[in-house]
Amino acid sequence: MTIKSSLVGYVLLCLMTLFALPLIAQDSNWASVLQQLDNREKTLEQVTADPTQVLMIAGQEDIDAITAWLKTFDAKSPVNQKTQVATLNFIVIRLLEWEYSEHSKLRVVRLYTELERLLAEFLALPKEDLESIEDTPMRILHFLSLSKSNQCVPLLLLTSEKEQLQQNEFWRSIIATLSTEDSALFSLQRKVLDGVIQGNLAVAIVEHENDLAYDQENFSHFLNGPEGERLIREWLSPSLSEEMKANNAAKTAAISLAFAEMDDWQELIKSARTHPDFAVALEGAWAGARRKDDESIDRLIELAKDVRTSRTAVTYMNELSLEDRIPAETKDPSFAAKAELAEWLAYPTEKGRPPDEMSIVETRNLTWPLEDEPVDVHLIQFVYKDPAGQKPDEVDIGLVGPMTFCHFEMKMSTRPKEDIYAIHVYRELEAYELIESVDLAAQPAAYDYMLKTWKGDTLANAKIIYVAKLERSVGYPRRLLALASATLNGEEGYVILDGPRSKWCPKKDQVADTPDSAFLMIHLGRQLLNF
Repeated sequence: MTIKSSLVGYVLLCLMTLFALPLIAQDSNWASVLQQLDNREKTLEQVTADPTQVLMIAGQEDIDAITAWLKTFDAKSPVNQKTQVATLNFIVIRLLEWEYSEHSKLRVVRLYTELERLLAEFLALPKEDLESIEDTPMRILHFLSLSKSNQCVPLLLLTSEKEQLQQNEFWRSIIATLSTEDSALFSLQRKVLDGVIQGNLAVAIVEHENDLAYDQENFSHFLNGPEGERLIREWLSPSLSEEMKANNAAKTAAISLAFAEMDDWQELIKSARTHPDFAVALEGAWAGARRKDDESIDRLIELAKDVRTSRTAVTYMNELSLEDRIPAETKDPSFAAKAELAEWLAYPTEKGRPPDEMSIVETRNLTWPLEDEPVDVHLIQFVYKDPAGQKPDEVDIGLVGPMTFCHFEMKMSTRPKEDIYAIHVYRELEAYELIESVDLAAQPAAYDYMLKTWKGDTLANAKIIYVAKLERSVGYPRRLLALASATLNGEEGYVILDGPRSKWCPKKDQVADTPDSAFLMIHLGRQLLNF
């Protein structure tokens, strides 16, 4: 074959591929799904619930189908804002799940161009319209930032100046895509110091700088100097707004003191380590101790002696090679158990702060399911006081053992100790997917046959309301247990259906405002613990 004929063949192949692209796009699963959504033949909920619809991005045909749909989207159209934003949001979520290493293998310029156009159109919307759909443009910006598209930097800077978007939670993910070489990062930092950027976005930018400083020696923090000092002082102030407190501004400011250089550093580090918020005080003590400040090291030792802050303080002392100064009492089992629960309660997904008071209710050595040897299990009562002193104390009981947890909805402080252990056993097995709650709505009357296993007095108005399916590894005699509401001898209550261990539970024994299923949890948990 000659070079000339090879070249002709290559050109023909390219032309065939080019003209075939629209047909390939039509073959994409995305093309048919998006058409169904536009024609309202299906809802987005129906599409996502359909196991036959594979809506991952697998190749060029999917990119072309999505790009073609984006081309028809007009962000300024009120109709689109109401009917198609949900579809657009779904598409961008799928794009964010896409393997970014695949981008270079596909033609994505048109996709990026359409997303850039849409983001610019969204940003031009009136304030109220933009606020109502803010997560969609933020997701688009996140994708473009990850992809490093041509217009991502100017769009990022434009988005950052929209006050109504500065509180959005997506900023942390977006800012994390920037490196010290990105000009956009310097521009954003300047806007923080000038007060143009505030709220959650400002905190995210300082957090990102702290992360970069932690991993690099001799790092020049953008908060160095008088302007940074002013910002840190403002964020550590007791008069900081509730919104900025919720954004963790004070905590972030305290961390930055480990890296930033300023004239009044000693004054600011003292404000941080003595801050009334324990989370801020811990970071302030760590920041000062990291810079060999003796008073900060003493404060870290003091926080290690307090069960409410001990776990984090000890972790920081180990990190800073201060192991020989860790207080001896932190190794006491009861102290350690309280400290572990306090740390768990302080998670943002739980109470968000450690309790005001803690005390051991009891400690038992129990043969616990899934454990090879008997283990010490601690029941710990904790108290949260209303800072304003207007509401009654919140009192509850948590468990520290094989798993540390507190089931707030179960009102443990009103229950016998054995019931508390039993509920925790049941919930732990659920967490390990060894107990499954059967969906009765999908199988109405499918388990009514279990009512026939009841051997006691005749039940009236009996109805199965809860069924638990156990894995064989639980080692229980039965795989299925059920709870039914019923009336027995004129008394309302519940019957637990568990073969020869079946029992009646009067409704009056139910703890107010707790789920009916607690009866079954307690029953099974007690059986497994041999109570």
